[in-house]
Amino acid sequence: MKALVFTGRNEFVIEDRDIPEIGPFEVLVKVNFAGLCGTDLHILSGDLQSEFPIIPCHEFSGVVADTGSEVTNLQKGDKVVVNPVLSCGTCDYCLNGMENYCESFKCYGGSLDGGFSEYTRVHENNACKLDSKIDLREAVLLEPLACALYGISKIEIDMGDTALIFGMGTMGLLMLQLLRNKGVSRVAMVDVNTKKFKKAESLGACRALLNDGMLDDRLKDISPRGFDILIDATGVREVCQQVFKYFTVNSRILLYGVCKPEDEINIKPHTLYRNDLSVYGAFSFSRDKLLSAIKILSNNMVDLKNLISHELRVEEFKKSLEILKSGEAVKIIFDLND
Repeated sequence: MKALVFTGRNEFVIEDRDIPEIGPFEVLVKVNFAGLCGTDLHILSGDLQSEFPIIPCHEFSGVVADTGSEVTNLQKGDKVVVNPVLSCGTCDYCLNGMENYCESFKCYGGSLDGGFSEYTRVHENNACKLDSKIDLREAVLLEPLACALYGISKIEIDMGDTALIFGMGTMGLLMLQLLRNKGVSRVAMVDVNTKKFKKAESLGACRALLNDGMLDDRLKDISPRGFDILIDATGVREVCQQVFKYFTVNSRILLYGVCKPEDEINIKPHTLYRNDLSVYGAFSFSRDKLLSAIKILSNNMVDLKNLISHELRVEEFKKSLEILKSGEAVKIIFDLND
């Protein structure tokens, strides 16, 4: 089978590998589509503690090609999306529904081979069956949607709230749609890339704004007293600091983007106290959020198809890196069909 392999820091190759053998509780997935995530790039650059060589990608969908002898909940031909988080199920975190903090946390595409290959093996509990009507191309975005759901679930949302999101990438645009579904009256979005403005407005943003010297005045026109909900979906330290300029009394602030571990911002405790501010973080997602994401897609409550800006073959991975540098991409996926 064909596989994209990260062989070392900033090094990758396309290899021919044997189709993996499965254990009694595993299924073999014929990968149809796989999504490129910023985490894959962090693995490639060596920023994350993944061992090389590894087949990356934790966002993928496909069809069950074979089942282990003890598998009972899936059969050949089932459409599936893969939950990349492999948890023990017995530690205190797992027993309390926080598998993303499992003491034995592993991840397909990070610590185990993932979806940038024609076939991959996963534990049966990590292959979530999909309705036959779901397009596997869109299903690639179920994992990011589950992450967005997990982040949004941290925030208390009232009907009619106003929101401001920094970052018009995949996660920002997913959160935009989820907030609108929850009754948020206006969602403004900010980015440095004007190429994404039309996409944001077509998905429900009341305004798409450039992060420049005129931003303060433009935001005052939209919500003069500040915003009820503030979200950073960039992972840029300076933007995380900037977010706090636009609070109002009782604002809920979600710092969702992945900053560098050493990054710091300044917050005055008195500001939090005096204005009843709440600040949240959100890491990965819990299994229930992936199941919720499947239901949301099944009922056409979000538009995932329009987030896919480029579709490539896995042999074109180098081209995907060039597209990212150009600023043209929202979501790049790879077609691994024959």
